[in-house]
Amino acid sequence: MNPAVTLVMLLAFMVVPLPAVASPPTALHQVGRWLVDTQGRAVILHGVNQVNKLPPYLPSAIGFGADDVAAIAGEGFNTVRTGLAHKGFVPAPGVYDAAYLDDLAATIDLLTAQGIYVLIDFHQDLFNERYQGQGMADWATIDSSPTDPTLVPSCNKGFPGNIFSCGFLWEACDRFLGLNGHPPEIGPRSLTLREEFADAWRQVATRFRDDPLVFGYDLLNEPYPGTATLACMTPAGCPGATDAELTAFSNLVAQAVREVDPDTIVFYEPFATNFNPGFATHHGDVDAGNVGFSFHLYACLTTPGPTTAPAEASEACRRPEQQVFTNAEAHARTFAHTPLLTEFGATDDLPSLERLAGLADANMMGWQYWAWWNRDPCCDRSYEGIIDDPVNPPTPDHLKEPKLDALVRPYPRAVAGTPLGWSWDRASRRFTFAYATAPVDGSVAPGAVTEVWVPRRHFPAGYDVVDLHGAQVTSASDAERLELVALPGATTVSFGVVPAGCAATPASGCKSQVVSNSGTFAVTDASPNAKDRLTWSWIKGAATPVADFGDPTTSTSYRLCAYDETGGVPSLVLSTGLAAGGTCDGTPCWRATHTGFRYRDPGATVDGVRQVVLKAGADGRSKIQVRGQGIKLALSALPLGQDPTVTVQLRSSAGPCWEAAYRTPAGRNRVDQFKDRAE
Repeated sequence: MNPAVTLVMLLAFMVVPLPAVASPPTALHQVGRWLVDTQGRAVILHGVNQVNKLPPYLPSAIGFGADDVAAIAGEGFNTVRTGLAHKGFVPAPGVYDAAYLDDLAATIDLLTAQGIYVLIDFHQDLFNERYQGQGMADWATIDSSPTDPTLVPSCNKGFPGNIFSCGFLWEACDRFLGLNGHPPEIGPRSLTLREEFADAWRQVATRFRDDPLVFGYDLLNEPYPGTATLACMTPAGCPGATDAELTAFSNLVAQAVREVDPDTIVFYEPFATNFNPGFATHHGDVDAGNVGFSFHLYACLTTPGPTTAPAEASEACRRPEQQVFTNAEAHARTFAHTPLLTEFGATDDLPSLERLAGLADANMMGWQYWAWWNRDPCCDRSYEGIIDDPVNPPTPDHLKEPKLDALVRPYPRAVAGTPLGWSWDRASRRFTFAYATAPVDGSVAPGAVTEVWVPRRHFPAGYDVVDLHGAQVTSASDAERLELVALPGATTVSFGVVPAGCAATPASGCKSQVVSNSGTFAVTDASPNAKDRLTWSWIKGAATPVADFGDPTTSTSYRLCAYDETGGVPSLVLSTGLAAGGTCDGTPCWRATHTGFRYRDPGATVDGVRQVVLKAGADGRSKIQVRGQGIKLALSALPLGQDPTVTVQLRSSAGPCWEAAYRTPAGRNRVDQFKDRAE
């Protein structure tokens, strides 16, 4: 045994895994509305945005670095949308700043080294500094104003105000995209501005096409419909050919990418001004192979914004917010594209964040929160971020922990099949998930695991997998990355995750042994560790009908809890889980008997458990027995405190529990062995 282990983890009732494929993240492709990895698993993304809107327009320049990346990955986020500004990368037509791209690549390398999927975004808001924004190069920003447009009040409202009032901004968008009767503007190289933009994407795609975790290119952040902006803000969407011109732009840029990169997913965006609040888009098909639909959700007055809406007003936002998801799903299905919510939030309004993340779950939609941190050319945006400043270390003193509590949640990260639905109830801390074993992409790699993130942030004392049907758990107890493999012949898998059955203090109301001085609790810490032993026997117990055991062959999980007292105050020193089902040495680990259930694994291959007996009976006739051995038993240093009592409880996810107490002096309590009979 390793004496440095601080918790007494005497056993873990885990089933023996089938051969499993638990590999690092791999390249994604697109199948209908799903992102799919090379194992054929549907991949769900949860993450954040990080761009820099001020010169030099690079995340590294604001202090975003390895510590931020580690913190993001540590919370279970598996994606970051980051990007570049046309102005930073293309200082003149046909001139591309290699050093700028090198710097961005270094940030992306930090992200992918942590297994984070990256979406590269050509970012703009308000097009250029000329309209109090950023994004496009000065040479690509054309309007008819003879002076600084911000001298006009309608162009001096900052972000987002200028979107809805600045005519010169609208004109620049028209001339860049070729909207509303304006032909696409011709640049200095006799190319249209949108052709120049497409060429810039060729350079970016050439640089990142061989990075498997750069999963997508977001062609242009939040395009605006120019002089049609106000007319587009109706449930019917934009009038006339406005969306058709945006479709032509998206196809032009997508085809430029495809000339150098045949595989990375191309994401296009609708006009933000009408889609973000819940109005329709008439964007057409993008014919580029792997294609995704990147959309944003800002349908409530407090998102973005620094304030928290009153509860009634906040709840009223649910309907238009759901409409955004409904529109995105319908649009993506029309063209068999993958929808991804690439921006939402931008607020400290925690109820709104809970609601939005819950809606994304209900719609089985991946997302990227805006933002890890942000600032705009016009103004401070501290309320949008998760960290107070990326210059600072991402420690609790500098992180908005309540915001992380709202955003960090259990979710299926990779599914060996087709997701059917999931939900997270933070109040009760219960997560549920179901999926069909039929793949979304023809086939799933043999033994491919389904991975679910179960954050320690919400389950600090561990968790139990309950009501499990159709699969077995193959990961260690309480692992944040919960892994499961479907059982042979299963067509669907479903389960729940709840807080571990072990509370900080022993539960009340457990069944006890009815005869004193019966049953033993024994732990041997031997050398070599292969000789370590564990026995817990609960005999001559209180009346226990078979129904109290539930059905561990399919759905009932257990938790073994041990408490060691110091000065009469108990502390939890053991909390290990028992998943239902499973296969051991080619046969079911669990089998039903006429009096209860038995678990048998002769090789003690998972956490050292060899045998479990659950026997029902009348008063004095019921029995529970657990035996384990070997190097996989995780035992803490002995002796135990036993001041004055050690209590061991077995708790069932169905409700019942069984316990025995061992009062000092123990029969044996040495550095190599604890052994005692129950009082």
